[in-house]
Amino acid sequence: MKLLLVEWSDSHFARFGWVHRDNPEPLADSVTVGILLREDEKEIEIVPNLGRDFKSQGTTIPKGCIKRIRYLGVK
Repeated sequence: MKLLLVEWSDSHFARFGWVHRDNPEPLADSVTVGILLREDEKEIEIVPNLGRDFKSQGTTIPKGCIKRIRYLGVK
């Protein structure tokens, strides 16, 4: 089991109403901490809680959005 902290850029959607097309919204800098559930060539999935047979709702992050991964030591 790997505990990690992921720094990544999350997508966003425009606010309600009209938004000037030459002034795009910036990506949202995000940090997620959790247990690495799975990883493949496209994405990782992190969960905050993991049982023997079940997991809590997790976060799937595309690898192209990841800025940095830090593996956290567990003592």
